[in-house]
This record gives sequence, structure tokens and C-alpha cells, in this order.
Amino acid sequence: MGVTLDGFLRCASEDEAARVRAALPKHVQLTRAEPGCLRFEVEPTDDPLVWTVWAKATQGSARDYEIKGMP
Repeated sequence: MGVTLDGFLRCASEDEAARVRAALPKHVQLTRAEPGCLRFEVEPTDDPLVWTVWAKATQGSARDYEIKGMP
């Protein structure tokens, strides 16, 4: 059974969002390289402080995820 994580990364400020933008390319690259990763996408929304989905560079950011397929 596969695991699907859907959700949002919500930044509290523009400074936080700037850290996300700076870290995002490397984060996507590293996540896609993880064993078993079939697909990983992070997309901006209409709100410049919110992305549809993710770690250390964003550890203080609120997450709104739904994980499916885990026991």
C-alpha cells in the first residue's frame, strides 16, 4: 500500500516565506531522491505565504496535512 500526503505549508510572515522559497529547490531535490518516493510536488497558491506541501528549513511553519495509507 502506498502513502499519500496532501496538505499545505502556511508561513506566518514574509520572512518565513522567503526561507521557504530559498530552501524549496534543494528540499524538492532531496525528497525526490529518497527511496520509495514516486512523486513529490510543492506548488504555490494564490496566497504568497501558502504552498501545497513538507522540514528543517520550515520547522516552525504550520502544516495542514492529510496522510493516507498508513496503518
